[in-house]
Amino acid sequence: MNALAHTLAQFLCTLRRPHRLALLLLGAMALFPFINPHHLNPIPSFYGEWWAAALGCLAMTYFFSTEARRDLRLPVVALIPLGLILLFLFQLLAGQVLIIHQGLIFALYLLWAMLMALLGRVLAREAGLEALAEALAWGFLGGGGISLLLVLLQFHGPAIGREWLFPALGEQVFGNLGQRNQFANYLWLGVVSVIYLHGRQRLGTLAFAVLAMLLSGAALLSTSRTVYLYAAAIPALTYLMARRGRLPAPLLRHTLWLAGFILLFSLGKHLLSFADIHVATSGDRLFQEVSGTSIRFGLWQVAWSSFVSAPWLGVGIGQYSWQTFALAGILPPGTLPGAAEHAHNLLLQLLAEFGIGSLLLLLVVGTALAREFLRQDWGLAHWWGLAVLTVIGITASWNTRSGMHFSLAPPP
Repeated sequence: MNALAHTLAQFLCTLRRPHRLALLLLGAMALFPFINPHHLNPIPSFYGEWWAAALGCLAMTYFFSTEARRDLRLPVVALIPLGLILLFLFQLLAGQVLIIHQGLIFALYLLWAMLMALLGRVLAREAGLEALAEALAWGFLGGGGISLLLVLLQFHGPAIGREWLFPALGEQVFGNLGQRNQFANYLWLGVVSVIYLHGRQRLGTLAFAVLAMLLSGAALLSTSRTVYLYAAAIPALTYLMARRGRLPAPLLRHTLWLAGFILLFSLGKHLLSFADIHVATSGDRLFQEVSGTSIRFGLWQVAWSSFVSAPWLGVGIGQYSWQTFALAGILPPGTLPGAAEHAHNLLLQLLAEFGIGSLLLLLVVGTALAREFLRQDWGLAHWWGLAVLTVIGITASWNTRSGMHFSLAPPP
């Protein structure tokens, strides 16, 4: 009873401090959309996106508070969604938007992303960047831990309660996300968050080691090949930032230790083969497809051909699927699985549908963000934010939808 009363008192205290409630909702936004089990046609991602939009809009009620309204200047990163909205309007005027409602929904998503960027900036100012990073880190860690439990229930759980689990397909490991690249991406956001929370002394050494090994090991079992890119990129990022910033001394050691664990885990599966135990990992797919024709390369070729055919404004929002049909004849038979909805690469997707303007927009805003970031005194929250962007960026270059699902980034 005492613990319950203490928890209730803390919650009431949170309600009296609006920024704490907003942080709580952002933490929930980093968790609940990714454990949703319902992925149904015609829009499989609808419920997850609905959860993210609802929690994000609830967090935006913080704008009604006096402290939040003191300075509502848009951050530099908000210029990206704003610029894409302007490109959409140019396409609309040029008659390249064939389905108006599709474009309006796209603009609504971008408007939400702009407001989320503004919310991040205001919360970083009022609560501190460390508090904002910590709220999101706990959400990613909680979601990653729940996802591991869901995987166990998918394969070994009772028949009761199956409506809360996404159906398992063979031996594939993907939790309730239903897609292995997204699952590995989400678990690695949890890995980065574990390292950050340990550096903040919110997790003990034993908890850090156990959680990091469980999350990274499960990511390998997803068979997503991007796991090896994460394992290489995060230590490299940590090394570069440690040379300049005031990062905790053990941080680089922890990331290198984690990369070594992933390598040993990948090699250890070969020892199990002597006992007739087969465990599929990311390395298996890496070697299986290294000499074959990748469907992904075919999708990239369609995107590039679309850009070349309409370099200034692109082929139009939502037209990539049609392009996979129209350009199927330029590819070898069997290269494409059918009409694909995206190019599995965020940059090529933008070039195909929005033309050269989208690339110039990213270059200008990216340069401004980099200059602002380099002028700051880096701390652990800066490392976490850049590590999260690295994980998402790698996935966005490999699987467009995964990258598009994460709209909130720490402000510059």
